[in-house]
Parts: sequence; structure tokens; C-alpha cells
Amino acid sequence: MTKKFLIRRYYCKPEEMEVDMNDLYNEGYYPKEIKLDDYQDIVDATVIYELEGDSNA
Repeated sequence: MTKKFLIRRYYCKPEEMEVDMNDLYNEGYYPKEIKLDDYQDIVDATVIYELEGDSNA
């Protein structure tokens, strides 16, 4: 069964978050809500992703 929503916590360099977000986008997940903070060169974020389209879940 495919999940309709995913919640991801990030505490990493922006480039690592970008790679993960692009991977999820390629799987059909779109960010629904983003809470983003930064600490020096690290991103501290929570992202809720929603699977778009007909997932047949």
C-alpha cells in the first residue's frame, strides 16, 4: 500500500535536503507544508509531502 502522506525531518546541509526532496518529487510526492529554519550552514526543517494523482492506495 502506498502512503498518501509522508512527514520528513531534516537536519542536514541544504544540498542533502535538495537531493531527498527531488527523489520524493520523482516518486510523485509534493511538499504540502514546510517549516524551515537554519543554523549556520545546516537546515533544520520539517516537511509534509502529499502523493499527488491516483495512487490506487
